[in-house]
Amino acid sequence: MSELNYCPHLNCTLSLSNNHLLAITDEDEFSINVLPVTPNEAYNFLLLLDGKTSIPDIIKKNKTQISCEDAALLIDCLSESGLLTRNLPTEFLSGKEAILEIEDVQNRLMDKSLYNNIFWKKCNTPSEIPENVFVGVAIENYHLLARGSSFDAHALYFHGCRKTRQAMNTVFCNENGHAEIILSALTLLGMDEQDIINSVPLPETLGLANSLAYWSANDPLFFFSTMEVIEGKDAEVDSYVIAMEQSGRMDGQFVEKIKSHSIINMEHNHTSFGRQLFANIPVISRDALIKMKRQTHLFVELYDAYYRAIWNYYSHSHTLLRLI
Repeated sequence: MSELNYCPHLNCTLSLSNNHLLAITDEDEFSINVLPVTPNEAYNFLLLLDGKTSIPDIIKKNKTQISCEDAALLIDCLSESGLLTRNLPTEFLSGKEAILEIEDVQNRLMDKSLYNNIFWKKCNTPSEIPENVFVGVAIENYHLLARGSSFDAHALYFHGCRKTRQAMNTVFCNENGHAEIILSALTLLGMDEQDIINSVPLPETLGLANSLAYWSANDPLFFFSTMEVIEGKDAEVDSYVIAMEQSGRMDGQFVEKIKSHSIINMEHNHTSFGRQLFANIPVISRDALIKMKRQTHLFVELYDAYYRAIWNYYSHSHTLLRLI
C-alpha cells in the first residue's frame, strides 16, 4: 500500500461506449483495450481520481472491487500514455542541506579521481614536475578565466532567489580582471601578450568551459554547486602555488603573481561561495538535488580530465603556446 501513496489525477475525459473505455483529450480520442479489470470497473474507479486522495484511501473509502495491484497496473497503463499524472509526493530540503549533500558527493569523487591523477600526486614531490607543466597550468587557467563571462553571465539572471542573484552579481564583479592577472604573470616569463591571447586552449579546457556555460544557462543551481571546486576548494593557498614555491625552479615574480590571484580568491571567500549561494535558497526539491548529484559525476570527470590533459601535454611538449 505504501508504494501507492500518491494522488493521481486524469489528464483526459473518460466515457464508456459499447463496453469500451474511451479517453478523450483536447486533440484526440483513445480506446483503452488492455485493462487489468473490466472496462466498467476501470471507468468507475478512474472517475474517483481527484488528485488529492491516494489510491489506498480511494479503495478503502469507496469499497471498490479493484485491488491495489490492479489499480497500480491501471495507473501504469494510463500514465505511460500521458493520460494520467501520478502526483508523486515531493520532498523538500533547505539550500544549506542540499549543498552539503552535493559536497559529500564531490569530495568522494575527487578523492577517487582528481586527487589521484598524476598532476596532483606530483604536487607532493615538486622536484618531479617539469617547469613547462607549472607554466601550462597558468596558460590553461588563463584560457578558463578568459571565458568566465561565457558561463558566469548566464547565472546573473537567476530568478530563484534575490539574495542569491545579488551575491552572484557581486562575485562576477570581483572576478573581473582575474584573467589579466594570470596574463601579466605569463608575460613575466617573456611570452608575448597577444600570442597568449591568440593561442588555443587544450580541448579539455574548452570542454570544461563549454560545460560550465551550458549549466549556467540551463541549470544555474547546479552551476552554483561547482563554483567552490573551480575557485580552489578547501585550500588556503593553491597546492599548485605551494608546489612551485617548494620546487625553487620558477621565476619568483611569476610565482608571486600567480599566488596573488589565489590570495584574492581567499580574501573574497570565493572558496566557500557555493555555500553562500545555496544558503539563501529556502527550499530545493529532493528530485532537483538527485539530478544535481548525478551531474556532479560528469563535472568531476571533466575537471579531472582538465588537469590530466595539462600534465599529458605540457610534460612532453616543448611548445607552450598552441598558435594557429
